Amino acid sequence: NDEIIHQLELKLQKLEESIKKYERFLDETKTEIENLDKDMTVKTQAASLSTIN
Repeated sequence: NDEIIHQLELKLQKLEESIKKYERFLDETKTEIENLDKDMTVKTQAASLSTIN
């Protein structure tokens, strides 16, 4: 019984680590998307300004 509990604790620990990695990946991806959006906005504004002049 103790061995089963120990194995389950190890699996739970691995699962928690995987969840943390996934959450970090989500945060990094969200930041990358936000940066791309900002970059595209700046480029769009620059393009529209260059057509005015």
